Amino acid sequence: MIGRPGWIVIGGIEGGKMLENACMRPPQPTDIADIENDVAACVARLRVANPDIAALLFTCTGSDNAGNPSYGGAADLRHHNHMPDDA
Repeated sequence: MIGRPGWIVIGGIEGGKMLENACMRPPQPTDIADIENDVAACVARLRVANPDIAALLFTCTGSDNAGNPSYGGAADLRHHNHMPDDA
């Protein structure tokens, strides 16, 4: 995690189930619940270290579901972290 007040804060899901499964040979599928848990844990770590975070930007090369607008995970995370829905 990298962060300073007024700067961009970056976090990742390293150490989570999705990365663990992606590193297996052959790569293993990851349940949506595991992806949600990995991302929620990352957001929680970032929010503890940087409580003034005003927006979340999600990028993901490993999961179509995380980038799918019909998937509610990102909206749920914004809601639970008291952030605007259009962030």
